[in-house]
Amino acid sequence: MGKKNKGKRQKTKPIPRPAPKPAPDAPAALGAPAVSKTRPASIHIAAPQAARPLELLSFDVFQRFSAFHRIVGMLNAGKGASILDVGGYPGALTDSLLTAFPDFKMTILDKPVCNRPDYVSGSADALPFQDGKFDIVISSDTLEHIPPERRAVAIVEMLRVSRRWIILGAPFQSPCASFVEESINTLHQKCFGKPNQWLAEHISNVLPDLEETQAILEMGGAAVGILPNGSSLSWFIMESAQILMEVLPMLSPIKPALNLGFNRFWAADDDAEPAYRHILVADKAGHPPVAPDVPAADEKAVLQKLRALNELVLSMAEQMLGLLSDPAAISPIIVTRYIRQMEEIIAFQEKEERRLREAMERQEVYLSRLRKSFLYRLLNKLGLM
Repeated sequence: MGKKNKGKRQKTKPIPRPAPKPAPDAPAALGAPAVSKTRPASIHIAAPQAARPLELLSFDVFQRFSAFHRIVGMLNAGKGASILDVGGYPGALTDSLLTAFPDFKMTILDKPVCNRPDYVSGSADALPFQDGKFDIVISSDTLEHIPPERRAVAIVEMLRVSRRWIILGAPFQSPCASFVEESINTLHQKCFGKPNQWLAEHISNVLPDLEETQAILEMGGAAVGILPNGSSLSWFIMESAQILMEVLPMLSPIKPALNLGFNRFWAADDDAEPAYRHILVADKAGHPPVAPDVPAADEKAVLQKLRALNELVLSMAEQMLGLLSDPAAISPIIVTRYIRQMEEIIAFQEKEERRLREAMERQEVYLSRLRKSFLYRLLNKLGLM
């Protein structure tokens, strides 16, 4: 599992506020989706077609991507801005940003080989680009997958190739973040007989340290703002629910609706402490981004809730797995689901039959009118029909 977590709550340094009269190119105030009712128009995603695909993503990806959309939009980088996505394979975040900001020039860097024209194979701790090559360097949930001894070098490399901004998001060490990852990984092991690939790597590597990451960026001359992204409590509830839905196959179709509901109605107010993930926004020009005032949370109380929920979830998993191993108990559920599926198929076929019948009736009416027309009768009389 790697070395033990520090176990203490990470306290971030106070985020400096901008001068009363910031430079014209200073970024707008950073904020969570529902924090500010007077946000500049530039904060909103310009292309409406980008919002729908975002909503349809899993809740965890939606929270990350939508936060990066908002932050990139607030930086006012200008038309044709260049962005490097470190660890962005296979390009989902890049494609999402290009939908919202089609004028941006995106480059992806990651280890796997990929034949995209905007993709470069390489390592985060040895970026194959010249100094200041990109206006913005972004990295979403990549730092925790880099071995601890190489993380500082990777951050310094991001600073080097960025002309101005670095946006770095990841789950960082905290009692709650570590607890929910270990608990979900245990639940995954219990339900599917193997650990979650990504969480196992997080646990093995040990999550990065938020204060250390901030310090490295500041030593590189950047002003840093820190945003919470997704509460640990919500992350645990949603991950648990999705695993339990996969245990019973008949519940799996509900997962997209669960994610969509969260993304539409819950996520906007969910960037709260104790957060599962934090996003650091660093500006090498020295204009500190203004982070929203997030109320301090009683992490011990939240951790107590998480422990109680974890016991409940594990108990539910036991019951569901026991149900699946008992043919007499599971048979009525499977039969009921099968009957429901058959009813849905029959209803669809009946609907299609009505649609085709109505289309044929419309064609008959049209042909009847056509046969009565002067032109039809004339052509028919001349033997041309």
